[in-house]
Amino acid sequence: MTATAKVKAVKYFELTPYIAERIKAKWNKEIGIDMFENWEAYKNKKYCTLIGLAEVKPMQPLKVKQSNGSSWIIVKD
Repeated sequence: MTATAKVKAVKYFELTPYIAERIKAKWNKEIGIDMFENWEAYKNKKYCTLIGLAEVKPMQPLKVKQSNGSSWIIVKD
């Protein structure tokens, strides 16, 4: 873990190729879609969740063992 943050907003989408293209048009810069190796493969996914963060603060790196495969953890104050 290298930073802490608070969730600012959550947006959930049931995807169609059209909605995927709208997401790309609106949030390309924030998501970094240009860095995806194969954007076309993502357009055919079924769901998308975008989580906006606030108060992002770097911290001293902390090694955390995760067992559920997620890329985040919840830490209480």
